[in-house]
Amino acid sequence: MLMAMLLSAAISDAPARPSLHDFTSEVDRILLSGRAMPRALLLDLDRLDRASDRFLAVIYLRRSGLLTGAEMPLERLLMGVAAPAAPPAPAHPISDTDNAD
Repeated sequence: MLMAMLLSAAISDAPARPSLHDFTSEVDRILLSGRAMPRALLLDLDRLDRASDRFLAVIYLRRSGLLTGAEMPLERLLMGVAAPAAPPAPAHPISDTDNAD
């Protein structure tokens, strides 16, 4: 019973997913204070529910001048996943003679 109450309290204390409005309001506060974009803001971007909201947020960050610096794959910004890496090279080349009987 105690564990259920603790788990329930932990879940209710979890931060709510930000809305696009909340996200853009935070961007405005950062911009008006003259600060650079904190890396944690990208975590808030990942927490937006819909891909369309994430896309609009990326556009908002870019137009506000906060999304500068090193390039990031668009898939990482919109889908929250790393860009696919190149497939690994095989350990040894496969040829038709390897399968000959």
